[in-house]
This record gives sequence, C-alpha cells and structure tokens, in this order.
Amino acid sequence: MKKIRHTPLSASSYISLPPSIAAKRAVINVDNPDNRCFAYAIMSKVLHDRRVGHPQRHTKYTQEIWSLFNFSGIRYPTPFQDVKIFERNNNASVNIYGVENNQRAKSSYVYPIGISEKFNRANHFDLLYLQQDDANSPEVSGHYCSKSKKLERYWL
Repeated sequence: MKKIRHTPLSASSYISLPPSIAAKRAVINVDNPDNRCFAYAIMSKVLHDRRVGHPQRHTKYTQEIWSLFNFSGIRYPTPFQDVKIFERNNNASVNIYGVENNQRAKSSYVYPIGISEKFNRANHFDLLYLQQDDANSPEVSGHYCSKSKKLERYWL
C-alpha cells in the first residue's frame, strides 16, 4: 500500500499575477511581507472603495483598517475552511476563484473554487486564489488577491 501525503491548500505570501490577469487591472494584489494575504485581500476592498492610492502596498494598511474586521480564529497561511470563520465573525460572504494559465495561448481563465452559501451584498468579497509550484519544494504556494472591478466584465 502506498501512502500519499496530503497537504491542504492554504495561502501564504506574495505571488505575481499572471500577465493576462495583470493587464486587465481588475485585481488588487497586495505585496504582503508575511502569510496574511487573506486579510490583506479582504481589507484591499476597503482601500479601493475609499479610493486610497496604491492599495497593493502593504504599508497602506493602517491599524484603523485592520480594526474594521474580526480575523480571530483565522490561521495564517489561511486554508479555505477558515474562510467560513471569517464569514461568521463579520457577517460577510466570500467567493474564491482560481486561475488557470494557458502558456501556449498566453491567456488565463478564472473558475470558482468556493462560493459562499449566504450572499451578503453589503459585505461581500470576491477573491482570486493564485498558486505557484516551487521547483525546490514538494509544496504548492498559494496567495489571495481581491477583485477591484466588475467580476463578469474582467475575469470571464
């Protein structure tokens, strides 16, 4: 019998956007220095809505922005199952989308990974989950980003 080690997906630090997604300028990808990319992706919506310049810079995230949300119980790097904890803590809904790169066509397509069971229009977040294989490690790195414009118009 073979044993296969299963590592649940979780997100960690910064990963660059695929060029085809970056060119659309529809995603805020915070260059976070730690494993809290889920929190930065959530908070980037606030900075975008307030029209704060350069929301991709982690230095823009003040204590006042952090205090708007309850991140208690969330592990970092954040596995998908912790998103439900955030939703409960903040009366929010979060959809997570993945991206698949087509190197030959130099394009990407976006697909749903997790859709919130209870939609809350007033406190809703659409996040993009990026993955990157590390040639020096058997693990896959992940990173959350936030959409900044109409999902249907730019991602599909």
